[in-house]
Amino acid sequence: MSTHPNQNPMKNFDPSGLLYGLNFGECYGAAAAQYWANKHVDTGNFFYAIPGLFASAWTPKTSNATFGVLVGAMGGVGVANSAGNFSTWMRNPILYEVGQKTVSTAIYQGVAAMPVAARANAIIQKMGWFGVIFNLFGSWSKTWNTGATPGAALGLVAFGAGTSVTPQSGNCECE
Repeated sequence: MSTHPNQNPMKNFDPSGLLYGLNFGECYGAAAAQYWANKHVDTGNFFYAIPGLFASAWTPKTSNATFGVLVGAMGGVGVANSAGNFSTWMRNPILYEVGQKTVSTAIYQGVAAMPVAARANAIIQKMGWFGVIFNLFGSWSKTWNTGATPGAALGLVAFGAGTSVTPQSGNCECE
């Protein structure tokens, strides 16, 4: 991207999009970081460095790591919030995840008082494995609003750790 160093970065075009092949504006971050750095140097005003700091986290070389750190942090919060359930989850992770699944009110009324593993078995008996895995009619907002299960939280941490160390080539048209 060839722009004047003091040009407003939001007027620049992001041609490449390097976050796993998707265009999420990494070149805007690179241009914005340079813009705010130049403003800081030109004026000596420290407050211009603050938006530059945030912009520098979303450049072609840092976007995957930033994304990984944010996902990993979300998983870390989930791990902390579900720590009390880890011993139950460790006994049978798959049944725990199924037992925490949001199902219809009619099914849930019959299994609500059961322990998690027994609830999972009852849900599987009523819905079958296919219905449990591909239940597209459940109330997903209820499931997501209760927070991550231990398995989902650990999965987010692992995904975040894996993506935050992905090497970046940095070869894009915006550098």
